[in-house]
Amino acid sequence: MADIELSTVAFYRGDIPREIALRDCSLPMANGPVAAFSAFYGDQGRQMGFMAARQYAVAHSLQYTVIDFMVKLQAQNKSVMKPDELGNFDFLNFARMSKAMRSQVSDWFLEAEAGRAVLANSVTKLSGSAAIEVYPALVDTLIANPACHHLKVIAYQTITSLTRKPVAVGSIPHRHWLAIQSGTCRLNPNVRVTLEPPLA
Repeated sequence: MADIELSTVAFYRGDIPREIALRDCSLPMANGPVAAFSAFYGDQGRQMGFMAARQYAVAHSLQYTVIDFMVKLQAQNKSVMKPDELGNFDFLNFARMSKAMRSQVSDWFLEAEAGRAVLANSVTKLSGSAAIEVYPALVDTLIANPACHHLKVIAYQTITSLTRKPVAVGSIPHRHWLAIQSGTCRLNPNVRVTLEPPLA
């Protein structure tokens, strides 16, 4: 077993709530996935994300708190992901894919988006990693693909509504919500983070 930590932020006005539902704190992003919960991933992603959250809070006269949470995985690939290894791991990192895996992901995107001319035309010009950076909703395409049903976390670079530059994000498909083991408020440890699943 392996755990992976992700972080998100909760914005509020006035006094901090006594309880915060994690499901309400998915990172906002234009054209983001609807079948997954998204949070900052990795040390650099979280550092950039928190700086952006602070600026966003000041600009909108809000308060914010950081929520860290753990996702339980079966195993993480310590090398680059290859297509024939995808079924052995439940974590896919777009920054650590072989050329063949990138090609496979790009093909999946093209097949799924063929009916949407504008998006398909744009995806055709981009690799899988570049496409998902511009169109994070493509995470939903992976989630719907039978070869990816087992994936609990998909990590990639994209721009959120809080950040001006691409930042590392991890998306957890709603179907794997129970893989989330715990949530804590880093800045306000007395606040309870609840783990009710997302509303259908």
